[in-house]
Amino acid sequence: MRSSTNPAPRAAAGIGVVDGQVYLTGGCTDSSCGRSNSVVRYNPATDVFTTMAAYPTAAAYIGCGAVDDKVYCAGGFAASAPVKTGFVYSPAANAWSGIADLPVDLWASGAAAANGMLLLSGGVINNSTAVTNQGWAYDPAANSWSTLPNSNYARYRGGAACGFAKIGGSSGGFNPTTDGERLPGFDQCSTVTDVPWLSASSTSATLQPGQSVTVTVTMDATTAVGVLQPGVYSAQFGVKSDTPYTVAPIDVKMTAQPPKDWGKLTGVVTGVDCRGQVNPVAGAIVQVNSKKGWTVTLKAGTDGRYAVWAPKDNPVEVIAARDGWIPQTRTVNLKAGETTTVDFALSPPGGTC
Repeated sequence: MRSSTNPAPRAAAGIGVVDGQVYLTGGCTDSSCGRSNSVVRYNPATDVFTTMAAYPTAAAYIGCGAVDDKVYCAGGFAASAPVKTGFVYSPAANAWSGIADLPVDLWASGAAAANGMLLLSGGVINNSTAVTNQGWAYDPAANSWSTLPNSNYARYRGGAACGFAKIGGSSGGFNPTTDGERLPGFDQCSTVTDVPWLSASSTSATLQPGQSVTVTVTMDATTAVGVLQPGVYSAQFGVKSDTPYTVAPIDVKMTAQPPKDWGKLTGVVTGVDCRGQVNPVAGAIVQVNSKKGWTVTLKAGTDGRYAVWAPKDNPVEVIAARDGWIPQTRTVNLKAGETTTVDFALSPPGGTC
């Protein structure tokens, strides 16, 4: 599908995900890392960027994560120096408020949310004089920070995720590493992220010994909730209880059938060079244009294949293109409930190799 444009493109922004929407906080505006306080929300279901309330401090390399429908951020490198400050964002109020300061100034740490806390590990501390392997956890309920076990590697500018996993990063300067490690015990990833096509009749209940509750699960396979293509959709219901026992997530699958007047378009994009060698053109862009004005843009896989279901608004124009190859165009008629195959064999410009 079409991809909308980020109104505030930034590098080194803090990232948090609430209700399936991505919040990008702060970051660098240019190659000299001019600091920004912009906050942008991206909704993958609708492919829409929205500018939200600005972060209280213009900063980059902020550590962020989502806990209980809110985005928590801390640290970062502000206009002139690293900071200890932290803030929480409420999507419902579209507003930021302060939280307890970090124990140290910290930026470019590995950041993630797990077990109901914001986790930070590694980064640069002491007014940018040292890369650390220390870590801290912020508990929103207590509004306080506690220390995490030191990681094996002192790294900054690496990636992190619930688990608590840290991948890559640098030991100093621009020296990337292949290091990866995990801190066990932090595998309770956020359970508040909403799956738009899935809902439940109730989300909480109080049970006495021997009692039970029935929860009705409803699935919605319409475009209104972002189900844009037929296929199998998977999700999980997380169950959290105020008991010493854990409950494994419950798997849910929904099979969305194509509308009766839709047809499937598929094919392979290959390239034939001047030596006659034929290979898949990985990442080729395939654009489908209908006579009614809608457009679908696809990217071929590593094997050159693409596929999409679409309304039978015949005829449809199919264009395949990739840098270094001459684009090709086909006009075809889709058949309701059937598969139409359109393959492309692209040639290099001028027959060059």
